[in-house]
Amino acid sequence: VKSFSLDEKRIEHIEKYLGLDYFVDSKTSIIDYSFIKIQEVRNLLISDNREMFRYRYGTRYHSISFAEFCRYAQLQLEMLLN
Repeated sequence: VKSFSLDEKRIEHIEKYLGLDYFVDSKTSIIDYSFIKIQEVRNLLISDNREMFRYRYGTRYHSISFAEFCRYAQLQLEMLLN
C-alpha cells in the first residue's frame, strides 16, 4: 500500500482542480492520423481528438459534456473533409 505525503495529496488536488489530465495526454490516440502529410493539420486533428476525450472523461470543467464531445468530433470531420 502506497501512502501519499501531504505534499503529494496537495499536488493531486491542485491537478484535479486545474483539470490537468495527464491520463489523456499520455494515451495513444484511438485515431491514427499518421496518413496526414501536413504537420500543422495533423497536429490540429490530434489536438482536437485529445480535447474530445477530455470532455468524454470529464476532465474539462469537471463534468462530462456530450455536446462538446460531439463538437470536437465534428471539428475533426470538417478538417478531414477539407
